[in-house]
Amino acid sequence: DGSRDMRHYTSSVIREIRQEHRMQIGQLAKLSGLHRNTVYRVERGDDISVLNFEKLLKVFGYELEIMKCKD
Repeated sequence: DGSRDMRHYTSSVIREIRQEHRMQIGQLAKLSGLHRNTVYRVERGDDISVLNFEKLLKVFGYELEIMKCKD
């Protein structure tokens, strides 16, 4: 299912980047302005809004970009 694949992808991306930066979940939550439980749930694979995904990425200097698919 596509939504499950997307949840797995977003959780993996956030967890891997956070671990590369040796950052604790609580620290990421504080810097992103999100609740610690939200970050925990994202890393667990729960649904995440695009806005919250962008907030988490921004902490590490990343941004979400949407591109048109090539036919």
